[in-house]
Amino acid sequence: MKTKQATCNKLNKETVSDFTATVITDIEKLEEIRNDWEGEKFFSLIPYYYYLTIIKSSKNSTRPLVVVISKNGTPEMIVAGKIENIKSKNKLTTKFLNFLDIRVLTIVEYGVGGCASFECSLLAIKTLLECLKKREADLVSFREIRLDSDIYRQGRRIAGLLYRDYLPSKLKHFLLRKTKEFNKLINRKRRKELRRNWKKLKEQFRDNVEIKYYSKKEELANCCKDIEKISNNSKHHSFNNSINSRENLECVATQGDLKAFILYLGGIPCAYYSGFVKKDIFIYISTGYDRDYREFRVGAVLMWHTLEYLWADDRIKAIDFGNGDYLYKQNICDTYWDEVDFYIFQPSLRGAVLNIAGTIFRIVYKIKNLFLK
Repeated sequence: MKTKQATCNKLNKETVSDFTATVITDIEKLEEIRNDWEGEKFFSLIPYYYYLTIIKSSKNSTRPLVVVISKNGTPEMIVAGKIENIKSKNKLTTKFLNFLDIRVLTIVEYGVGGCASFECSLLAIKTLLECLKKREADLVSFREIRLDSDIYRQGRRIAGLLYRDYLPSKLKHFLLRKTKEFNKLINRKRRKELRRNWKKLKEQFRDNVEIKYYSKKEELANCCKDIEKISNNSKHHSFNNSINSRENLECVATQGDLKAFILYLGGIPCAYYSGFVKKDIFIYISTGYDRDYREFRVGAVLMWHTLEYLWADDRIKAIDFGNGDYLYKQNICDTYWDEVDFYIFQPSLRGAVLNIAGTIFRIVYKIKNLFLK
């Protein structure tokens, strides 16, 4: 056993020694790697312009922290994060968190890109741990990381007791590739049902049924206003018409990548679907429908028309539905993988306290939900 462990450690030292890690915490220095970031190698990484918008639009004293793993001076892997002071909306935790003034290094969604190999992932996790030791943040938060990825395996292995996964249940991430004809996405019975719902809408509202498509910056004010109306009466309240949200959408619209669809019945917005195009993939942002119109299945009707529109766009090769194990995703998507959220805490007494506190709050939260059922 000792011989095997020694061999493993030797291998790690030899392979990682070929790579170097650079930590960037200044927006001006990020410009030095912009060409690499926007290159073909990092196509899966969050768009550069969108990352900058997230950093600049946040109110929580946010600043960037980007780890670049290079080999012979060439970037091979990028881990994009943001350091922010967090505020809790939960009354149980607000006083505790505000008292500690917690700084979190959040790895943003689609924040890991490039060659996420064993060597690169190993060095990236070690570099993030060094940042925690230097008190850059109290913990690192990873969101929606693939369960079969090296970054997850190395994070769990190297962090040891500093690692914590508060959501043991896996999240399924769904992708639909345009490999078959649109009419063959669902069975005949389901197609008839959707046509019936569309016909019912036309009859009920006397042809005053309209689906509007928004993509331009100057259209965003009305778009966000109508989406907010829908979201306020939806089940999940999936959209917040805040300055941050509008700035993020404006950024995407300026690049010509935004695609938002709203269904109007009698001039009233009742369902929406939004996302943006990155390279040749349409990435879903959020969706929702007004519960007052659920008898008309407005959410399903709009989604189907949205898919038909995207299917006709030759630039788009796949549709990323994000995670969430919903039945409609299972029925139409041809690819999925498991994802997980996890945290790595600062190797200190403060980190240990936060880790234990997080575990206690999670247990209390589960007990509370159990009794509310």
